[in-house]
Amino acid sequence: MDEISCKELAVKTREVMRAKDTGEYSLWKQYMENLLPAVRWLRRNGHEIFSEEAAYLYLNYLVGRLSRNEIKRSYHNYLRKGIVRMMEVYGCDLPTYSFPKVGSRYQFND
Repeated sequence: MDEISCKELAVKTREVMRAKDTGEYSLWKQYMENLLPAVRWLRRNGHEIFSEEAAYLYLNYLVGRLSRNEIKRSYHNYLRKGIVRMMEVYGCDLPTYSFPKVGSRYQFND
């Protein structure tokens, strides 16, 4: 993929999520709470243009915060999901990332 800014990639990721029938409230919430924290961290650390190396630095930062008990595992996973989605969109124009479906993951008997 050509060079793209972190902010533009976050917007593109949101549009891919919209195309996968994610609801508007979920889009807003995930954009504000998953994607923008990653964009802010990347920009603050001198990565205006997105790269996989920068994304891995962010993932290592999250792991460090988790190991120091600054954040809980559930919040770590939530933030991690955002950067993983951005990496998927960055890696190809038609991402195959499967977004979780609403409902039970257990199958019930008749």
